[in-house]
Amino acid sequence: RAEFRAASILKTNQLYGGWVLVIARLLFRKPLVVRCGYDFVSAARDTGASAYRLLLMKLLSKFILYSATYTILSSARLTNHVRSEYRLGKKGNSVIGNSVNLNLFSPSREIKNGRVLFVGRLEKIKRLELLIDAVDSAQVGCDLVGDGRERTTLERYARGKGVDCRFFGYVKNEDLPSLFNRCAVFVLISKSEWLPKSLIEAMACGCIVIGSKTSGIEDLIIDRKTGLLVESDATELSKLIKRVTSNPDRYAELGENARLYVEQEFDLELLAGREFKVHQNLGASNEYKDYS
Repeated sequence: RAEFRAASILKTNQLYGGWVLVIARLLFRKPLVVRCGYDFVSAARDTGASAYRLLLMKLLSKFILYSATYTILSSARLTNHVRSEYRLGKKGNSVIGNSVNLNLFSPSREIKNGRVLFVGRLEKIKRLELLIDAVDSAQVGCDLVGDGRERTTLERYARGKGVDCRFFGYVKNEDLPSLFNRCAVFVLISKSEWLPKSLIEAMACGCIVIGSKTSGIEDLIIDRKTGLLVESDATELSKLIKRVTSNPDRYAELGENARLYVEQEFDLELLAGREFKVHQNLGASNEYKDYS
């Protein structure tokens, strides 16, 4: 209670626990900033959540977003979705993307291992069986970093096909850059995404990246400029992986362009500065300017 009362601004970076700050806002009459990186109702729907759970999540989302003084959303697409889905009207909002520490996630001279890398949740929405089929056909190894409900199924599937597929489980954030820098290519072929942090981190490390032609991924990868886009087809993905791993020098410029793009759009210091201006403005005058 003392800390809530002493604060100038309340802020939550996620919706699950955001209701706590809504109550604090009502009790202590403080401005509330809600930052949202993706719509967790849509994400839950894509992973097969029940209708009852989706209804509760939607009500929670609407309660928190409607109660916010100001919202910070990670993309224009998410902003449009939130405004239409939750009917927020002209509530103050800035579009500030997911930031990356470019000092931590940066290219290095580590020796490439010739393998494909995936980093993220091991869920059906990520279409990892398709990735395993593709690396099997391309005859290259694959490293999967992360955990999730599909891990046991995927381990069994890869073992049954005799694919060289290593499962790393959870890896600390500070250890990820080494994995990015050693891989031959980073692949993300999800059914849907919003603004995937792992893809931005891979691009920050100068990886050659391959992504599916789907919303969220297409927002980051400019085909044949900052990476490569592919249809969600194991045969086509396999051919592309084979071409990249067989002749990485030919595609090295894509990694360089990806790094430059992230430097311009997702630098932690740049985006933290924009967010600080939002907080500063709220605390000083309650005039809600757009710092996108």
